[in-house]
Amino acid sequence: MKQNDKGFRADLRLATAKWGKLPPAAVKGLKEMEIRYGFSLALGDLLYLDRRWYVTHSALLRLANHARCSGIRVQPMHEFCDASVSPLGL
Repeated sequence: MKQNDKGFRADLRLATAKWGKLPPAAVKGLKEMEIRYGFSLALGDLLYLDRRWYVTHSALLRLANHARCSGIRVQPMHEFCDASVSPLGL
């Protein structure tokens, strides 16, 4: 068995323990992100919320480091922000 398959199976067991049985599309998405970007549930790279995978900040930093980036520039997207609940008043 390949090392990638072994890691994916371990992450799939972890995902099932955390979020229950995943739909086939979610399993396929998890495998794709692990293959394409090297993400890992065990490292805390991904979260499954509202039937979608989300990449964590730490995963983005690890990916940027691997690509030899000097940093990540971020900014809020106002159409996705709710200023009424933001402590910063975005």
